[in-house]
Amino acid sequence: MARKIIDLDSLQPNGKRGETQRPAFTKINDNFAEVYSGLKAAQEAVTAIPAALDAALAGRSLARNYLVNGDFRFWQRGWGLAQGTGSNYLADRWKRDNGNGTLSMARFPLEPGQTAVPGNPRWYMNVNVGASSARNSYQRVSQLIEDVTLLSGRKLTLSFYAKAAPGSKIAVEIEQDFRGQDSSTQMFAGIATLTGTWSRYTMTFDVPSVSGKNTNGAGHCTWVSLWMSTGPDFSNRVPGLGHQTGNFDIAMVQLEDGAAATDFERRPDALELLLCQRYFEKSYNIDVPPGTADGAGRDNQFYDRSVGVGSTSHIRCRVLKRATPAYTVYNDTTGAVSQVSGASGGAGTVTSIVNPGQSGAQVNYVSAPGNWGSSFHWTADAEL
Repeated sequence: MARKIIDLDSLQPNGKRGETQRPAFTKINDNFAEVYSGLKAAQEAVTAIPAALDAALAGRSLARNYLVNGDFRFWQRGWGLAQGTGSNYLADRWKRDNGNGTLSMARFPLEPGQTAVPGNPRWYMNVNVGASSARNSYQRVSQLIEDVTLLSGRKLTLSFYAKAAPGSKIAVEIEQDFRGQDSSTQMFAGIATLTGTWSRYTMTFDVPSVSGKNTNGAGHCTWVSLWMSTGPDFSNRVPGLGHQTGNFDIAMVQLEDGAAATDFERRPDALELLLCQRYFEKSYNIDVPPGTADGAGRDNQFYDRSVGVGSTSHIRCRVLKRATPAYTVYNDTTGAVSQVSGASGGAGTVTSIVNPGQSGAQVNYVSAPGNWGSSFHWTADAEL
């Protein structure tokens, strides 16, 4: 509406100048109505700004995803873990955990330009489950998130892409692990029924508070577990799953605050690798498995010319570890564990690794007869 002007000068039928009171105040009321309508719209727009900013920034934050290596980019230990039992890490930050059955893990590429899993991810993880009929059998893949207080009392949403034989299921569980200082808290978060094609699955849940719990245990953490198979002994803990076998393909796993799943947060390679290396690091090139006979990137010390006697070298980590790691030394010529390679190729023996710390350690060794100096590869494992 255009602003209404009160006529103050025109001669009116009553012989006086200007509009009478009633039409004048009518215009005033109309003008004020329009002003207040505009103010209300402005207030509503200002009130909506925080939510609009949250929505706009949700896909741009570098700290949304609590999981590290959720798109399975980095496999410093190797690209595949054969069928087996027990607990082992393979994909960085992802742990195989199973009993009375077998489970393998491997990295496979996604075709460039495919759209079934959006965002142009490069890799997915294949989990092959060979379950047994034992009541206490189980197969799961988990990530352990450092510091059990981090997720305490939060509303979280887990999302992931997956495919398997139609009707196969993946169950999700959250477990607060106090490392023996208090009883663990396990929470069933939900179950997804898969199809034969890639689909996205989301689950929203409230994490219990750790109020009153003892959090003094070293390495306390929160498990985020994807269960593929369970025997009857786990029916209360992971209801509706049961024994399963076969291949499960998983990609782009994200755990974030709130009740809605946002687009997968793909952090830069350099940053994602640094996050991985807080827990595991090696001297080998990124795609060379530890234990490989390969000189590229090795540490060496060839200024000590003592032949066939005890000497020392060192390990220096690029990234400070979350805790003092377990160090392992490999002969770069043969890949043998607890050996070094001498100047003439002879295999020296690592006698001890001393003064270990979060940033490195001292390596004591004895050179092979007729050899001096040392070259070797190493790993530093500080996983939870």
